[in-house]
Amino acid sequence: MKNTLNKNFGEYVEKSVYRVVISYFNDKKLSTGSGFFISEKVFLTCCHVVFGSELVNIRQNSDFKIILGKDEHTKLEEFYKTKKAEIQIELTNGEKIQAVLKDFDEFYDIAILEVDTNKKNINICKLNLKPKLNYGDLVAFGGFSNQHGYSNDKFPFSYNEGIISSFPTTIVGGGSYEHIRINSINLGGNSGAPLFIKGTKDVIGIINGNMNWGSDNMVFEKIDGSRFKDSFRVPLNIAYSTLIKLLKDKTGILNL
Repeated sequence: MKNTLNKNFGEYVEKSVYRVVISYFNDKKLSTGSGFFISEKVFLTCCHVVFGSELVNIRQNSDFKIILGKDEHTKLEEFYKTKKAEIQIELTNGEKIQAVLKDFDEFYDIAILEVDTNKKNINICKLNLKPKLNYGDLVAFGGFSNQHGYSNDKFPFSYNEGIISSFPTTIVGGGSYEHIRINSINLGGNSGAPLFIKGTKDVIGIINGNMNWGSDNMVFEKIDGSRFKDSFRVPLNIAYSTLIKLLKDKTGILNL
């Protein structure tokens, strides 16, 4: 039976999602995203959040290409070491705790972070490994997505909800495998956020990508009949998520 939480559901989501900030000392850049605890010491986010770029882009990186390795995963491990990254997870009270990359799967775009903490003020998400999903099911997520006027390590929390619209096999963040497609606004910074069945504590997936689509260069006609061309975009925002069950079954790095 689902653990229903219709009252104050948005507040529960907010308290279950944490900002993750990765500082790369080799180029003084930041990568930020969202994530969640599955135990007191284990935190999940996306691989592309930790590495600062999606797999398809890393493969084209000149620093990655020169690394010698037996396989791509080994090369990625070496590539990550060259970035000299520091990982911090920001708690809801603003406190930042250190984390280290314990393991990752680049194909399924998942990263496991390990923290050394006995904090009692963190929410540990309840994972549903046997979800029965249908088209039109209501789902929700929250994260620290892009917001005009803020630096990426200061984006405020935002809550989103939508419906499951499709189960496409596509490339989002990592390799080509089945995703959940959600009709919902989704912007950069939400990657790594837990996907809830709306109104419950059940986490069924992890947000790992989006698609923004629209029409540009529209032709307008004035009242006097004259016409002019301008850039105008009518956005269609789509969120993508990966099932926790699929990650458990396919990656072998989730000990659930």
